[in-house]
Amino acid sequence: MKRIERGYLLPFVITIGSLLLLAGISLVKLGQLDSLCAVKTERQVQASSESYGDNIEEFTTYLEQTESPEDFLTLTDKTKRGGESVTEILRVSTGTTIFHDDFHGLLTDQWDSKFPLPEVRLLGLWVFDLGAGLTGDVFAGDEEWRNYSVSCRGLLEQGTQLSLLARARLTEDGLEAYHAGYNLLERPLRGGTFFIDKVRDGRPDERLASARGFEFGLGGVAWLIDVQHELVFTLKNENLRLEVDDLTVLTAKDENPIPNGRIGLRSLVGAVLVVDEITVDNLPEIRSRWRRP
Repeated sequence: MKRIERGYLLPFVITIGSLLLLAGISLVKLGQLDSLCAVKTERQVQASSESYGDNIEEFTTYLEQTESPEDFLTLTDKTKRGGESVTEILRVSTGTTIFHDDFHGLLTDQWDSKFPLPEVRLLGLWVFDLGAGLTGDVFAGDEEWRNYSVSCRGLLEQGTQLSLLARARLTEDGLEAYHAGYNLLERPLRGGTFFIDKVRDGRPDERLASARGFEFGLGGVAWLIDVQHELVFTLKNENLRLEVDDLTVLTAKDENPIPNGRIGLRSLVGAVLVVDEITVDNLPEIRSRWRRP
């Protein structure tokens, strides 16, 4: 019996030892992963920190007025200032996808419009048929969204404009938003016009930036109709950027920016718009910072 017990004892000891070794390796890997995550996030937000500086009041006001994103990481940076050791704590948004719709579902509850629009979801596509002489905007998201990038992949079956709305919100005076995209009828002999406008109901649109399509080898009827394109509109504080098919076509700076708002699509009379996918990514940024001795 003793020989049998020893036969079982050795494999048992080896198994326990192996499990303890694997557990130790896993803990080391988790520690390394956490450290790498902190370093990566710190690099992502380094540029954002320059725009905020040491204005703690601005951080405090913003946090009081805006809902916090889901993903946060607190970084602690120990520095010496004036001969004293100071710990600076940064509350950081790491940058995540906050909205995505590939239109495979049958419901459009997350989208709304001022007037009912003729639209249908079919095989992962969202089709707007405004050939009956209608025009309108559709919106999604939260009015508290601030710094983000919205991308839309789709095509025009017929029409003259492909565009996005961002930081869209309703005020006492009506809609205000940024409107960015391409218009075929504006300077058509030069390939149409890419544009970034500031829209406010009751006032003329304010043109923040524009460029002719042929400047980039883009634009024209053959480029616009029945060809899928991707528009990406990025808003970071007062800085705006429009990309088309991975090419940056416009940048603009608004000294009096619209602070926050939803995303949207704007369609014009006679358009048939087919949307494949829309995604909104929250930008990495410092949301608050404070110091302690």
